[in-house]
Amino acid sequence: MARLLLLVTGWTRGMSAYLLSYTGFNIVGAASSPAYTAVERAIYHERWRGQLMGGVKFVLGLCQFVTTLVAGQLLDRYHAGPVFTVAVLFGLASAAVFALVREPQPAPPSRRLAANGSPLQLLRQDPAFRRLILALTLAGGANFFVGPGYPIYWVHRLHLSDARVAWITAAWSLAWMVLYPLWGRLCDRRRPADAVLVAMACYLIPPLCYTLHCGIAGAVFAGWAQGAGDSALDVGWQNYVMRLAGERIGAYAGAYLTFLGVRGTVMPVLGALLIARWGLGPLFPTTMAMVAAGLVVARGFPDQGSRPLAQRLTA
Repeated sequence: MARLLLLVTGWTRGMSAYLLSYTGFNIVGAASSPAYTAVERAIYHERWRGQLMGGVKFVLGLCQFVTTLVAGQLLDRYHAGPVFTVAVLFGLASAAVFALVREPQPAPPSRRLAANGSPLQLLRQDPAFRRLILALTLAGGANFFVGPGYPIYWVHRLHLSDARVAWITAAWSLAWMVLYPLWGRLCDRRRPADAVLVAMACYLIPPLCYTLHCGIAGAVFAGWAQGAGDSALDVGWQNYVMRLAGERIGAYAGAYLTFLGVRGTVMPVLGALLIARWGLGPLFPTTMAMVAAGLVVARGFPDQGSRPLAQRLTA
């Protein structure tokens, strides 16, 4: 359903239509994200969960890599409308296939567990979850903060065409695809927290490349580092939260995504205000400082966090 909103983006012009369709896309997508994480926990065996997730995401990344290169060429030739229409058709087909997945039926939660677990309550009562959110508000929020600066830099400093911007996105997709299985194996063999730390370290590289004005080669390398960080964080936070949450994975995933939405809403606005006031100059060093602060907070991540809230509520 969210994919249908891409038709609005592809076939209309103007900022209002774009903002409405983009907002609607994320609202509908947010409804499915906690459920998808719960499905992963239910159908993937715990011992190989990270590696199984890595295999699935490898296939996804391969498709993203190929279609990104093709889409860059098609956008230059046919513009957004026809390209987005094809994307909608693929999205509807994938939804139809996913509807065939059948997950094991979990035991019904107790009345007491079902009545608790708001995002703020989880944040207050679980110190490990609180530290994760704080670290990612800084390091992950930095990605949203710097986001408005990248396209401005590509257009006004590097003068890139759509096809060349696709190179950067393709580098992101390639790193995401190739490295996701590695991070999944890291979660299974060591700790999910290690994958989160690797992600934050990767997030230092893109703003550094743009601070040093490394040209198109630096932008492509920054895209690679961003993809490496995004895949490490994706598999890392899900496996870490699964260990914290136990059977309450839906509540924890929903809380995580709630705070993700907050920083995803607030941080780009702050970044845009900084650009409007002082230009691109201070944007990238500020981003590096935020990521470094997140790394400092994340240094003390425990192996599996504190005792899950579900256990404490039933104790």
